[in-house]
Amino acid sequence: MFKVKKQPDRSFWTEVVVHVPNDSGGTTKVDYDIKFNLLTKAQEDELLKNPTDEYPEVWFRAHVCGWKRIEDEDGKAIDFSMENALLFLFEDPPHRLAIEQTYYRATNGQRRKN
Repeated sequence: MFKVKKQPDRSFWTEVVVHVPNDSGGTTKVDYDIKFNLLTKAQEDELLKNPTDEYPEVWFRAHVCGWKRIEDEDGKAIDFSMENALLFLFEDPPHRLAIEQTYYRATNGQRRKN
């Protein structure tokens, strides 16, 4: 049964796994949880109306709304803010791409491989 809520919470948490290039020529696996806004079709269509060079950042700002398990070098949790998210995740291509791919996998019903 599917029950329609009057004002549904359209956000969800999911794990993001990133393979970050390291100094030895390989990659290091890191993971954390991202909270996403699940946009409606109308909201997605609105984003697509103005495809510009800024579209990736516009997409990121519209979809990413929280994180867990992101820490500084001393192991202290870093509070989520859009400014921090842009600095630490959006500006780093492996993280940005992994976040986008994770969102689309999650919203298309695909499960992440272990």
